[in-house]
Amino acid sequence: MVVDDWGEELVDKFSTEEEAKRAIADCKKEDALWETAERLVKESMTRLMHEQKVDSATARYWISSAAEALE
Repeated sequence: MVVDDWGEELVDKFSTEEEAKRAIADCKKEDALWETAERLVKESMTRLMHEQKVDSATARYWISSAAEALE
């Protein structure tokens, strides 16, 4: 079985349908994580912009810096 990402490129080949279904489920989980993370970053940027009266590039820089410091 082949999983085709948006009909544009071959993503992977799987020996069984079950393996392909697991891969699809994993991709859906990753999509949900990405969407949640993106929403949280946008909300954080908006809040920082309002609280500190900075532009979006400055807010993005400081949020990115803070996220890296947490590692």
